[in-house]
Amino acid sequence: MRALLGGTVVVAALVVALVVVIGGSRASDAPADATAYDFCLSVGEVRALLAEEGARAEGEPWETDRMVEVLADTGAPASISDDGRAGFEQLVDGLEDADGTTRAEIEEAGDLTGDRGPEGDAFDTYVEETCGDLG
Repeated sequence: MRALLGGTVVVAALVVALVVVIGGSRASDAPADATAYDFCLSVGEVRALLAEEGARAEGEPWETDRMVEVLADTGAPASISDDGRAGFEQLVDGLEDADGTTRAEIEEAGDLTGDRGPEGDAFDTYVEETCGDLG
């Protein structure tokens, strides 16, 4: 997620908390044959939207449904590893569950260490290698 967020650590930690604590469903239905170009465009759009959400006031609910739509409709390329795909699904699931949730609620939900395991690392690496600098 480092590449996706470009250093927006607070936002990354909040989404990680949702991924670990809540779970989701739409990600597993996302296509597995996206072009690298379309995938990188969707990642770039989500990165920009996450930065906006990270700037919200603490009590304001997040609006993440557009992010979920972009990622779930685009999917990931077939060339992503199994762990990378799992990391992609973690991200989509976390964003899906973040919709309407405030930062305070997310912080109450769980650990904000930012560790998404090997799946999250594999997704980050894939984004970095496939999409380069999105900023």
